[in-house]
Amino acid sequence: MLRHKHPDQPSSLQIPFGPVIPTIAVAVSLWLLVQADLQKILIGLGGLVIGVPFYLLMKNQYLSHASTKE
Repeated sequence: MLRHKHPDQPSSLQIPFGPVIPTIAVAVSLWLLVQADLQKILIGLGGLVIGVPFYLLMKNQYLSHASTKE
């Protein structure tokens, strides 16, 4: 958020070990996905399908509330 508000200021946040941690996180996520059976994957996708409309409603509500404050 701060990068959008102040794009001219330099970034002071440095991730330790550079791209190693995100690479390990992606590898672990893929390993977990490969180890899951089809039923668990379908349950997870079902939760995603149920959760996305709630996320979009809350985002829309937040944006409309923020625009009335300005």
